[in-house]
Amino acid sequence: MAVLDPREGFQRWAACYDSGDNALRKLSDRAVREAVGEHPPGLILDAGCGTGSWLRAWPRAVGLDFSPAMLSRCPPDRVALADLAAPPVRPDSCDLIVACLTLSYLADPAAALRLLQRAARPSGRIVVVDLHPAAHQAGWRRTFEADGQTWEIRSRPDRLAEALAAGPGPGWAEQQREAVSFRWEDRAWFERPGAPEIGRVVSVPALLLTVWSRTAVF
Repeated sequence: MAVLDPREGFQRWAACYDSGDNALRKLSDRAVREAVGEHPPGLILDAGCGTGSWLRAWPRAVGLDFSPAMLSRCPPDRVALADLAAPPVRPDSCDLIVACLTLSYLADPAAALRLLQRAARPSGRIVVVDLHPAAHQAGWRRTFEADGQTWEIRSRPDRLAEALAAGPGPGWAEQQREAVSFRWEDRAWFERPGAPEIGRVVSVPALLLTVWSRTAVF
């Protein structure tokens, strides 16, 4: 299996990203909805928006992504090409920031989190969902099929987990941090050829969900 850096990987994956059954994306979407509700109020930033699924779900959401191929599938007037290492977002501007299956691809997720914190308004929240380090240690990877072969995108969930475990810092509170696992009722997500049996995945923490809330005005 070829391992790609994130920029090349998502450029290749974009054409088929929304096709097929992606169980981790479905689990991530469900975890976010359970954390913030179906229609969270205010201005929402999708940090690492991919093909824009949250932008289509939430009319007041805007998105950033570093992949032109991914952004070409988004509503064009609500996205910007940008690296989360230097997000072009005004301070104190967002009520909710979501980063789904994104920050573990960055070389310095802790620095990206600090920059996203600056963009949150007082009482604003940051929701991070990413591959759990235990799943990564168990051999789980984000892979896709393209050009007749399987590709893996290089990531470091352990580095992101360390940044999150360090906490949000002064003026913030950790509202939620928990492992998210598949449920037996998710078995339909694993009926495609080549997918693992549901019994092999329900016992593994699949995702790490973290919610930070801003409690102070700086």
